[in-house]
Amino acid sequence: LRDRLARMVASEDKVKPLSDEALARALSQGGVDIGRRTVAKYRDVMGVPPAFRRKLRDAAAK
Repeated sequence: LRDRLARMVASEDKVKPLSDEALARALSQGGVDIGRRTVAKYRDVMGVPPAFRRKLRDAAAK
């Protein structure tokens, strides 16, 4: 699950990163029943910042 989440974040649109809710919906459509709060917990444990911080980080890198 963490690998799948990491791949989704790595391949997301850098201008408009996926929110925890969008990640949870995409995983649910892929057959993984998971809630937004669980996605947020895994994302935090993996050291991946929230969508708004990823957006700011990627905008600053330009």
